[in-house]
Amino acid sequence: MSRGSMLIRGAEMVLSDRIVAGDLRIVAGKIESIAIGGGLVPNGDEMLVEGEGLHLMPGAIDPQVHFREPGNPEKETIGSGSRAAAAGGVTSFFDMPNNNPAATSLAAMQSKLDSAAATSVTNYG
Repeated sequence: MSRGSMLIRGAEMVLSDRIVAGDLRIVAGKIESIAIGGGLVPNGDEMLVEGEGLHLMPGAIDPQVHFREPGNPEKETIGSGSRAAAAGGVTSFFDMPNNNPAATSLAAMQSKLDSAAATSVTNYG
């Protein structure tokens, strides 16, 4: 199986102006083709997802999250928060620096970025 390649077949695709049934092919992590009404043929080197009865839509971006790392990781960490976000369809987040201690220095921001790089399952900023 080719890494980052998949065919989602027969899903209800949520477009900007309508919802239509169809197929979507991803190659190397990027959308390569969309076939409204279906018709894409599996190539054998990709993951096949049968999407009938499922909705396919773009991932959400959450521009203001308040993960509690550093300071109160028992409440939520970047890792646990990103996993919860991904479960809800969020693919990217921007964490606010209002922790205790506040991330107001370059070193503190770099520490948060390092933690996100090591533990986040989504895109981050």
